Amino acid sequence: MFGSTKKIALIALSIPVLCCTVIAVLSPPVYKLCWKQIERDYDWIEFNEISRYSIFATLTAEDTRFFSHHGVDFREIIASIRENFAAGSYKRGASTITQQVVRMAFLSPKKTLLRKLREVCGAIVLELVSNKEEILQWYFSLAPFGNGIRGLRNAAKYYFDTEPQLLNVSQSIHLALLLPRPSSRAKFLLRRKLPKAMQRRFANIARSLLNQRHISRQQYLQVLATGNFGAQIELRSPTPRERP
Repeated sequence: MFGSTKKIALIALSIPVLCCTVIAVLSPPVYKLCWKQIERDYDWIEFNEISRYSIFATLTAEDTRFFSHHGVDFREIIASIRENFAAGSYKRGASTITQQVVRMAFLSPKKTLLRKLREVCGAIVLELVSNKEEILQWYFSLAPFGNGIRGLRNAAKYYFDTEPQLLNVSQSIHLALLLPRPSSRAKFLLRRKLPKAMQRRFANIARSLLNQRHISRQQYLQVLATGNFGAQIELRSPTPRERP
């Protein structure tokens, strides 16, 4: 009896040790982010240079539970698996902002199981060695915004000829709309005309900002009235052919 109890205790103790070992082995060297020693190109941005509207619009679009998870959002992973299985194709991702930082800083964009495992392990470690503010700084320094534009500072200048801290609600939502497929969506911002599917997503992000009290009702109504580059945002659901 005592022998069995001892074995169970050893197994229970070995599991976290094994998990920590796997994470340490698979994780990219995310500690380099603390010293800004990465080989990728980036345009560093200080946290106080980022418009608060850009922060919350981006989190609404990409990672709504950013401030409550620890690098990996298992609830989102389960929801993604269910939706993709039901659709019979890859329609929804589950990478958090932290995972995206690890991928953009260290890993190949090629989708493989090994890369995903390294991304997850790196995100767990990054959350241990950095705070949320630092992770957001890296995200907005590395994130691609289409047409070869990288970083929020460059995106603000390229699309709106302004500084990142001056981005208003509508402009912040427009940049969030580019994610996660900026290469295919940038053209709509340059044409200053959103397709119906992107208008619908614009309205959803604006509504989330209102519900979370990041903007007032007056601001919400204003961005809906002028959010399509001066024109009103159309709220009806897009048809499959209209989706970008």
